[in-house]
Amino acid sequence: MKIVGRTIKIVLLLIVLIFVALLAFVATFDANNYKPQIIEQVENATGRDFAINGDINLSIFPWVGIKIEEVVLGNDKGFKGKHFAAIKQLDVKVNVLPLLKKEVEINVIRLHGLDVSLEVAKNKSNNWTNFSAPASTSETAAEAGSEARSTAPKEQPAVESETDTAGADTPLRSLKIEGFEFVDAIIRYDDRSSNMKATVSELNLQTSAITFDEPIEVKFSTRIESNQPVIDTRLTMSTQLTFDKDFTEIDLSEFVFTIIADASEFLPQPETIEIKSDINVLLEEKRVSIKQLQLSALGTNTIANITIAQYSDNPVIQGSIEVHPFNARQVAKRVAVELPEMARADALNKVAIKTKIKLHGEKFQANDFSLTLDDSTLSGWIHLLNITKQQLRYDLTFDRLNLNDYMPPVTEPVVSAGTGSAREGASAEAVAVADTSTGDEQIELPLEMMRTLDMQGDFRITALTAKEYQIKQFLLSTRAQKGIIDIKPLSMQVLQGQVTSDVQLNVKKDIPAYAIKLDVNQIQ
Repeated sequence: MKIVGRTIKIVLLLIVLIFVALLAFVATFDANNYKPQIIEQVENATGRDFAINGDINLSIFPWVGIKIEEVVLGNDKGFKGKHFAAIKQLDVKVNVLPLLKKEVEINVIRLHGLDVSLEVAKNKSNNWTNFSAPASTSETAAEAGSEARSTAPKEQPAVESETDTAGADTPLRSLKIEGFEFVDAIIRYDDRSSNMKATVSELNLQTSAITFDEPIEVKFSTRIESNQPVIDTRLTMSTQLTFDKDFTEIDLSEFVFTIIADASEFLPQPETIEIKSDINVLLEEKRVSIKQLQLSALGTNTIANITIAQYSDNPVIQGSIEVHPFNARQVAKRVAVELPEMARADALNKVAIKTKIKLHGEKFQANDFSLTLDDSTLSGWIHLLNITKQQLRYDLTFDRLNLNDYMPPVTEPVVSAGTGSAREGASAEAVAVADTSTGDEQIELPLEMMRTLDMQGDFRITALTAKEYQIKQFLLSTRAQKGIIDIKPLSMQVLQGQVTSDVQLNVKKDIPAYAIKLDVNQIQ
């Protein structure tokens, strides 16, 4: 018994001595003393200059962590940037003891002042792919590895025990990160082969405490500048992020993404684009739900509910889209497009779209389609059986349409004194115009495009006004395939009678061939 007691005392004494030695080591250890060795290893691994101009603070127990300041990785030879990458401060600490219980506890992860310069030379080489160790080191390592493989006995594949397998599959019990700070980052891009320059600056990403099943406040912002095209854009994003401990479900609630774009080549003035939504991602089901998406841009407001299923295999995108009424003339003006003047002063002041969509592979469907155009409504459906082959099918109907509203304004002819009445002046003008035409003018048709058409559908207008004619039950039924375009029928009720025609256009050969059949009944 005395021997056992003495042995226990010796073991306890050794444990105390080891613990005291560990505390003394932690208290006296200074990582800055190892700067030359660290710098040498990084330079050997990358083949570039490396510098640590600040302090290195290393903690070992109970928090394993590092805080390092003013780190600079040099640029590759032949590139003009002062450095490839630099960091003002990197700070991260992990609590050791909770890891034994599959619990992760990390303090605020800080990455401040990241500065990266990406360059492309005139010969199209770049400064981010050429990271390599000196050839002698690499060759020596390769030779040593080859020799080891040739002499070492072949190992039998390890058999995992049930305990090991179960342990590997066990998820984390808890996760707690006090926050993440990615602050004041800047990324420069300089492509001298195309004279393109771009800068991503003021790049910030900050979060609140990160843990399972609890909302995490996420804020992101940056500025993007480019010379091709010339843009100066600011982006901001905020959301409440939630995920479970099995990482099977992710929620982005109160998601707000804002773009303030200053692009003088496209927009006469800076424009703001805002997207709001609640997003749910089910990873096991491979399903994304975008609920109540609100898009505000260029004076338009769009509401959508979209579901994306099987997003990693064969995505199926479907949902509803509604563009609230907007003034098309004002939207065109905001994108520097001048619409032609029309007879109706307020034409295109009210445009709206509503539809249900489905996109699966090469197939696209727009069902329950509705387009509001001022006082008219176009409704029906549009299907693309194959987007690449442009196989179009449709059935569309306007309830009423006045083409005169969208024609150029009618101007009264100017009659000089002594030239007779306005009617005589108009007749003289018509004669002058007629004299300039021969009747043999060639009509250029887009034959190549017409030969590729694969289209079938009906287009109807219940009540149509064109010039002084009142047309009812207008129908244009079209079928185009393999260079044969059939319009059968083209029919309408006009002048108290009925007009029906069949038209065929064959564009298979260089010289198109036409065939027309016309029936006119009781036209007044």
